[in-house]
Amino acid sequence: MEGSLVEDRTLPGYGGGQPWFGGIPEDELVRLGSWVMSTPGERRRSVEAGCFDGCYARIAEERVLPDRSSRVLDTWLFDRGHYWLAAPEGPGPFPLLVFLHGNAGPFQFYPHALAQTANEAGYAVAFPSWGFGVWDRPAGYARVEAVVAAVEAELSIDPERVVVGGLSAGGFGALGAIAHPSGSRPA
Repeated sequence: MEGSLVEDRTLPGYGGGQPWFGGIPEDELVRLGSWVMSTPGERRRSVEAGCFDGCYARIAEERVLPDRSSRVLDTWLFDRGHYWLAAPEGPGPFPLLVFLHGNAGPFQFYPHALAQTANEAGYAVAFPSWGFGVWDRPAGYARVEAVVAAVEAELSIDPERVVVGGLSAGGFGALGAIAHPSGSRPA
């Protein structure tokens, strides 16, 4: 979508396309998951207190992302090779941050919270989608490498300044991707 800081991308060899569950706004999915998966006390502090409302209102208002549709369910069920990409202005070469989501999926608040700050610091940042967020295995490491290669094919990236980070299970995946590149583990 024009005017978005973060853009949808698809890895080569994947069909891509709109999410099958794209009609479900992510804020509604998060509320539903919170009602189902939270204790009564957690629901009072989060859903009933409206803590998601402000975050998703800012996402819609600031147009950081292409749309408000959820990629979460789609990512759990279908591997479409999706990732989000935000790039700073200019010719590069740019350092690259690859941010791995945690369990439950590629929520929009990650790129919303990180993309502008990373771009202002001169970093390109990629947010790959990977199922339920179980990155710490050879296929997860291979996905990180595929995203890095796709971004390098599109932007001028400084290969000495590629950083992998993540949240929760994405943090474990980041450590594994750094320790065991090329989608393989030592014997």
